[in-house]
Amino acid sequence: MWVESEDTGTAGVTDVPTQYTITGLTGADADNVYGLGQKMTMDKQDYQGIEQAYEFDPFAEEYVRVGDMNQKRWYPTLTGLPDGTVLTTSGLDGSGVILPGQNEIYDPKSKTWTERPDLFRYFPTYPAIFQTAKEGTLFYTGSNAGYGPADQGRVPGFWNPGDNSFEPVAGLRDADQMETSGSAWAGPVQDQKMIVVGGGGVGESPLTSKRIDVIDLKKGPKAAYTPGPDLPVPTRYPNVVQLPDDSLLIANGSRDYRGKGASDNLVASLYHPDTNTLSAAADPFVGRDYHSEGILLPTGQVMTLGGNSLFKDAADTKTAPFEQRLEIYTPPYLSTGRSRRSPRRRTPRPSAPRSPSPRPRPGRSRRRG
Repeated sequence: MWVESEDTGTAGVTDVPTQYTITGLTGADADNVYGLGQKMTMDKQDYQGIEQAYEFDPFAEEYVRVGDMNQKRWYPTLTGLPDGTVLTTSGLDGSGVILPGQNEIYDPKSKTWTERPDLFRYFPTYPAIFQTAKEGTLFYTGSNAGYGPADQGRVPGFWNPGDNSFEPVAGLRDADQMETSGSAWAGPVQDQKMIVVGGGGVGESPLTSKRIDVIDLKKGPKAAYTPGPDLPVPTRYPNVVQLPDDSLLIANGSRDYRGKGASDNLVASLYHPDTNTLSAAADPFVGRDYHSEGILLPTGQVMTLGGNSLFKDAADTKTAPFEQRLEIYTPPYLSTGRSRRSPRRRTPRPSAPRSPSPRPRPGRSRRRG
């Protein structure tokens, strides 16, 4: 049962277990049917989902409330479907418990959600689910944000919403280290190749992976992950950004859960799908892990932002603030004549201490803020 206070602030706080009456009941019903609740305080609570949903109006530049979901969700995934509807999967409910498999479809015409019992399937939170070129077939890479048991919903594979069938794929290395990993199309989406990058063990596991694996979805039932190059360092929370020349920038992340032990990575690389190789890129100045992003800008540059480490010291004794500095990465193609834009030269800035690299690092990183 969900209890919501009608009062704001401390007026709605109860420090002891309390009995509640139910409005509308009389006589014996009122005596025999009531609610009991534990203390309800302003202390930190478990994460809890909400049912509200919004569309973003790019012309008005504002979010517009649409119909509520049938389930409250925290950390769900939204996947666009060929008919224009949107599938939402997973999430923690209003009590902070992971949903066992209630998935819903959003209709942008009616602005409403329909729960689909025929699509009942469990996934960990933030499952990386993509629409493929084969109509009626989705692909779950195995990447996720965790929650729930380690032996459920972790296997990658093809999901057919038509009959709710699921066909696992093989070949994934470090399959027990897919929490906080990254997933992205490798090269043009028409090629139907995907990569999974880094990741870690379940929860606060000390395991963290250097793995990059590749899969060709065009092979259908014969598709399987194959090894790609290893990252320079084990990486959770990698920022993976597809670039206009079909390479992918892989930057930031941390070697431990939410940057514990001052483990943020000041490392960046470029993945080349045509050769399945990795080359060095200009390293970032700012460490970023949980709740960080990399965004391709209209200029062809990349902005990195955010970061939510638990601590700011190696001893894990000082709480870290949310990272508010921005960085701009200028890829090498903006300096080689392959782009109509040619940014002016800038005076090189000293970099933060990082692991030495024997390779040159093309491109530039610039810090803002």
